[in-house]
Amino acid sequence: MRTGRRIEQGKNHQPHKGKPRNWRTREDPFASVWDKELVPILNANPELKPTTLLLYLQEKYPEEYNQSHLRTLQRRVKQWKATCGPHKEVMFPQVHRPGEMGLSDFTHFQEATITIAGKPFNHLLYHYRLAGAWMAVRSSC
Repeated sequence: MRTGRRIEQGKNHQPHKGKPRNWRTREDPFASVWDKELVPILNANPELKPTTLLLYLQEKYPEEYNQSHLRTLQRRVKQWKATCGPHKEVMFPQVHRPGEMGLSDFTHFQEATITIAGKPFNHLLYHYRLAGAWMAVRSSC
């Protein structure tokens, strides 16, 4: 009850609220190898996972890298893929349920000359089709 009153009065203690810091809390463990080794590997094989890259680093530098560095490497690879990695294919799935939408089109029909009482009749051909169905209506206007 007391906590609820504090929240309503705006006196709630929020320890994580404040300005975001713009400094590192510790030195970057991948600073020496990121640009020289890991970026060229990622450019050649962008599908590689951070765990594979960490195994590579552990084999090459056994005393420098261990499993505690995995999360940092995952963040770096995620950031690299977002900014420098290959573009993702974009697809917008289209679902057309019968009866919800129709496709409508007018066309100038000039392939044949139509006459009424011997005079040429310029007209439009109208075509309407229900999306998601094979039913269609054609009309001459």
